[in-house]
Amino acid sequence: MYSIAKANRISVKELSDSNNLTNTLIKEGMVLFVPAEAPAAKEVTQKPKEKEEGQSTPFQGKLEKQGEIQEKARQINDRNKGTPIRKQEGVERGKFIWPVEGRVISKYGPQPNGMFYNGIRIETKTETVVLAASGGQVIFSALLKDYGETVIIKHDQNYATVYTHLGKRLVQIDQLVKKGQKIGLSVPGPSGKGSIDFEIRHHNKTKDPLLFLP
Repeated sequence: MYSIAKANRISVKELSDSNNLTNTLIKEGMVLFVPAEAPAAKEVTQKPKEKEEGQSTPFQGKLEKQGEIQEKARQINDRNKGTPIRKQEGVERGKFIWPVEGRVISKYGPQPNGMFYNGIRIETKTETVVLAASGGQVIFSALLKDYGETVIIKHDQNYATVYTHLGKRLVQIDQLVKKGQKIGLSVPGPSGKGSIDFEIRHHNKTKDPLLFLP
């Protein structure tokens, strides 16, 4: 575990806490959630040349097909359109669908407090179904410290999507899912509004989800 933590420039305690581990000895084949590293505050005060990218989760598993695309996925894509996105080479616009219907309240990148946000936060108004942004295999489904109920799906071409702060998980590890399949629920808070966090990673590096959504 020490070598994994060192390679990702985080502490062993942070790695063990994020995976609810009490023993630093890990077994071969175990999937660990590695929190993406945030750049130093002094770096984000300057205009970045390119997006700073966080560290990765060591994803494992193979892809297969299962389930069917739901009509709800198309409805969500239509309602979430309209956010102006800058162009970037190598980005496959529309490769993924929106996981939930809602307003983006936090965007990817440097934040006013000097931190770096590794995904987007989508506000939901009521108990909302969370959909798989693309087909793939569930490689992580568990409660994570500081992240809440979390689901990670591995996709083709070395992509993965991360869904955190869910109210409820509806899939199990190693389960095969199809684009648009239900994977969880978002539960609103006392104000009647809730939210989920959504990340896209490629080759274990975080990417701006808005560049890949319709």
